[in-house]
Parts: sequence; C-alpha cells; structure tokens
Amino acid sequence: MEQELLDKIKEKLKNEAEKEGLELISVKFKSDKLLGKVLEVLIDKDYQITLDEISAFTEKANALLDEIPELSDSYMLDVSSGGSERVIPFADLSKLLDHHLDLALTDGQKITAKLISVNEDEAEFVYFIKGRKKKLNLKSKDIKTIHMGYKA
Repeated sequence: MEQELLDKIKEKLKNEAEKEGLELISVKFKSDKLLGKVLEVLIDKDYQITLDEISAFTEKANALLDEIPELSDSYMLDVSSGGSERVIPFADLSKLLDHHLDLALTDGQKITAKLISVNEDEAEFVYFIKGRKKKLNLKSKDIKTIHMGYKA
C-alpha cells in the first residue's frame, strides 16, 4: 500500500519538477523520533540547486500533495537537495568541473580532489598531500563512488 502511495507521489512531483527544470532524485517516508512520519523529497538542478528553488518547489509540492486523498495521515514534508549523500555517476562529471569531489577508489583509497578536466572515460583531478599539489588521472573503472566534496 505504501509503495503505491509513493509511486503516486513520485509521479505528481516528477511532473512538477520537470516543469521547473529540476530533477526529482527520490521520494521516501522516514520515521523521526521528534517529528513522526516524514516525507523526504530530494531534488536537484545539475548539482547546483539554490535555496530559493527548493523553497519554491516546496510550496508547489505542498499544494500537489494536498490533492492526493490517500495521503490523509499527518506527516512532515522535507524537501532538500541530494547533497553530499548523493552518488554522482561518472557520466555527470562534466557538470562538476572545478568542484571538489569525494572519491572512493577501487583500490580502497579515499580522497577529496578538485576535478579539472574530464572526457568520456577519464578524469583529471588535483589534490594536496602535505602542501604539495598532486595530479591524478583516473578512468571510470578506477572509481568506486563519487560524492560532492568540501574543501576543508
């Protein structure tokens, strides 16, 4: 029953997201000790969504969700970006030039590096070890996962 409801929610929100030039990443229910039932909606816009865009979509989502009679139980709506938890496919790297990314490599290493170039199957990164700049060329097969990274 809950999956059918989630599918209906996804369909409504996906259509609205597409109208706004946004991508609907996921929709799920979570339980929170303080808030109770939470409907978590993750959206993005080429990994660069703004708070204003999230706020505007939240208002539209509230109105659309009110149209779903099966969604009668109380819940809290939480709309946010995919953030650093979102796994980034290698094919999307061209959208993230000059961004810092957290890389988990297939050999077990984990690094945060700045993406400086990318082509079909290879990307070039720079990072620092003890103040020394290092360049790293990686093929897609060398990377296990990619997430948004933050320079400390």
